[in-house]
Amino acid sequence: MRNDVLNYLELIKDEIGLLNKSELARRLNCDPRTIERYIKDPNTESRKPREIKSKIDDFKEKIIDKVDTLGSNSMSIFKYIQQKGYDGGYHTVNNFIKNYKSEQLQRATMRFDKGLGLQAKVDCKETLTMINSEGEIFNINIFLILLGYSRLSYIKLITDKTQKTLRQCLIESFKYFEGVPKEIIIDNIPAVVDRRKTTFENVAIHEDFERFSENAGFEVIAFNPYMAVIKEKAETLDKLIKRLNPYNKKFDTFDDLNTIVKKFNDEINNEISQVTHEIPVVRYLKEKSYLNPLPPMNILL
Repeated sequence: MRNDVLNYLELIKDEIGLLNKSELARRLNCDPRTIERYIKDPNTESRKPREIKSKIDDFKEKIIDKVDTLGSNSMSIFKYIQQKGYDGGYHTVNNFIKNYKSEQLQRATMRFDKGLGLQAKVDCKETLTMINSEGEIFNINIFLILLGYSRLSYIKLITDKTQKTLRQCLIESFKYFEGVPKEIIIDNIPAVVDRRKTTFENVAIHEDFERFSENAGFEVIAFNPYMAVIKEKAETLDKLIKRLNPYNKKFDTFDDLNTIVKKFNDEINNEISQVTHEIPVVRYLKEKSYLNPLPPMNILL
């Protein structure tokens, strides 16, 4: 809006009919048509900046559908809408998809709920290579589950991330906690997330793992595979890796490493937490009664 034009026209409103519109436009450094519009109707919508339509506007709905429903990438969507009449550039499509996903990530950010007995978070560290005293190579993953309120943890070394191994680790953690949290946040683990059925907005859980969770008495909260940046970083895993490093080439068996991990787990559960500034095992005594009861083990195995 040109407020200077409006103000000037208001000052000379009694003389407007006597003045040349082109001369007024020169004085006010604007187009004569602007003067004409403002004289006819100072409140006209026509003085609003003209909206410039993008070539992608007519295809946004199709693009979002392909992203949400199929998880399609930018290039495949670009090629698809080209066949539907889109004659714009690839970068316009790519930038639109990036911005759309960014907005969805902000809306979908999950926070680790610290309510009593409500949530736990599972993390599986990527493969760590350890070599024993005989030169045997072990490709190791670290399973960690952390209770939300007390920050009590259960850690175990594993050699794969299959569903069977994950279920066994969870059962052992429930025994360790003497109860089951109501919700478990699980990172994007293929053993849990059915990627064939998962879309950008909807995460599908493998049916057999979903049955396991129902029998155990917890709800699975899984991260969408496109949402790799929204989870809290588990500093405990980094501490454990540093603790294990000096044992490289100094241990004999895989059980030796798990003995080290068990001792480390007991230590951090008895140290003051940097998050709560209290000792996890002390807070756990308050949290324990809020956990769901342990189910019969025979229905979980």
